[in-house]
Amino acid sequence: MRTLVLYSQSGRVPEIAQALADELSNLGHQVQLMEAESSGTSPISCGRYDLVVAGSPVEGIFGGKVAGDIDLSLKRCNRLEGKTAAAFVQPALFGTTKALRQLMELMERQGALVRDFATLSTPDEARKFAGSLAKLTPL
Repeated sequence: MRTLVLYSQSGRVPEIAQALADELSNLGHQVQLMEAESSGTSPISCGRYDLVVAGSPVEGIFGGKVAGDIDLSLKRCNRLEGKTAAAFVQPALFGTTKALRQLMELMERQGALVRDFATLSTPDEARKFAGSLAKLTPL
């Protein structure tokens, strides 16, 4: 299975995304890690992936928002229609659920089918989530 892990460069998300990618690789996935960019303009083609995972920290004074770089990068994604997808956020004191919903909504607007989601604070939690994601689509 070919998997794209698109992640925000904010917070501890890069570390969590790396642990997620490493574990998915151990489970037989071909994983591409991609940093979200707030200044990029070229489209991101998701057509060759079987699974697309997006990750963001919870941002905002009272939480409830995803990082600007992941927001802009997801809006540049194409060929997401009908793709199996998952989302994760690095939680904050407030607004975690709202931010997770916002992230999933961004993906669904592009046509992705978000089939799993999580709040991940540590690399260990990311490795456990990878096990769940590996069951979404057969290898």
